[in-house]
Amino acid sequence: MSALEQRLQVLINESQKARLDREAAATGRSVGAIVREAIDLRYSLDEPAKAVALQWIIEHGAKDHEEWADWQEIKAGILDDLSARVPDA
Repeated sequence: MSALEQRLQVLINESQKARLDREAAATGRSVGAIVREAIDLRYSLDEPAKAVALQWIIEHGAKDHEEWADWQEIKAGILDDLSARVPDA
């Protein structure tokens, strides 16, 4: 028996569907697999795990890594990465 036992119906707009279709074509995966992965990535950490990660960042953050860029550089890098991953709508 398949581990996939729940069905979900959701309405999306044309742009969202086009992005899913492009990703499916580029990766050879189904749209459903891409949606499942997106759900797992977005909702994978529970609150206690997030708290542990935040505590690690506080304890081992930039003070231990003087070579780290300042926040504006880090933010710009994050935004660049997101722009490369998510095409304009």
